[in-house]
Amino acid sequence: MIILGLDPGYASFGWVVVGVGTDGGLTCLGAGVIRSKPETKPKCVDDLRRIGLLSVALRDIKSNNEPTFVAAESMSWPRFTRAVQSIAFAWGAIGSVFEPGIVVQRRPQELKVDLCGKKTASKQEVEEAACKRITGLRQALDTLPRTQQNHAADAAAAVLSSMESQVVKIAMSISKREK
Repeated sequence: MIILGLDPGYASFGWVVVGVGTDGGLTCLGAGVIRSKPETKPKCVDDLRRIGLLSVALRDIKSNNEPTFVAAESMSWPRFTRAVQSIAFAWGAIGSVFEPGIVVQRRPQELKVDLCGKKTASKQEVEEAACKRITGLRQALDTLPRTQQNHAADAAAAVLSSMESQVVKIAMSISKREK
């Protein structure tokens, strides 16, 4: 089974591909960050370009990995209108590529509790917990610029948290029986 983890963002969109072995072991098959920087004016034209860039990159990741599930950190509601708009654009790109039925969303607080046992876990604690549970994740993160590593680490946290989802638990149970 392959799970694609996503940390939706407009400027920095983290992703990780995790293979789930028949023994339940997790292996990082790839990780990265899709960068989308503003370039042109007017802003409305540039927004469409950037959404298109995200969609194309997600389609490539999807076709190269054929995930069984997509695990994503669900949309939070920041205080600033532009931040909400930017996250909504990232989710629009997700919706243009993946069927809703395969996307498992986990709230940021669920990620922290599932990985670290507390809602107040720091980004560093979440990253360390994810690296302990996914073989090869640290090596994959180390290939990214330090300023981008936390986005891919958050995507890995979404994968780990999704393992608590009933949908993923049932799929894993069926997958084990078939082998």
